[in-house]
Amino acid sequence: MRRGCMSVGDIACDSCGRNIKHPEQYLGLDEEDIGPDEELLKKLQRERPERFADIKGRRGPLRLCLDCATKKGYAYLQGGKSEKALTFFEKRTGV
Repeated sequence: MRRGCMSVGDIACDSCGRNIKHPEQYLGLDEEDIGPDEELLKKLQRERPERFADIKGRRGPLRLCLDCATKKGYAYLQGGKSEKALTFFEKRTGV
């Protein structure tokens, strides 16, 4: 399940590791088969072993910043000619 959330404090993106500060939006994912990037895990293992141990085996709820959510296809702009809104809903085709 996808949830659009607002950060109430400093949290880290589980994909790129960037801090998501208050009041930025982020995406919460409950999908079990999604995990953090392998490149991020290698970088964390070298530079921040305590953070690496925290997310290494993590599966399930993930927090993605807007940049990562957009790159991975979980977020996109929807709307008409004059207004666009960011949405985390899945794109519908042929409806």
